[in-house]
Amino acid sequence: MVDQSKTTSSDEGGPQNSFPLSADDEERVARAVAYLRQGDVSTGRAAELTGIPKTVLLMKLGDYGIDTFDMSEEEFLRELDNAWSFVKTRSL
Repeated sequence: MVDQSKTTSSDEGGPQNSFPLSADDEERVARAVAYLRQGDVSTGRAAELTGIPKTVLLMKLGDYGIDTFDMSEEEFLRELDNAWSFVKTRSL
């Protein structure tokens, strides 16, 4: 789900266009964004419903002013510590 307080629109009212897609794919991304703004689906489900790979959708969400990294500093530091611990246990 998308935190509506963290969404903004570009000055021109549309996406900023971080990288170009075909008109059909841009329309699919816009549909996925609409699903996300309704709050009824996850990014994975929105991608599935619209036929856009989730990685592409995640990269394009910033064009629509949707923050895809919604984590407090404390949560981030905890996750970073967990990741670092995981890496250290697998290092030779």
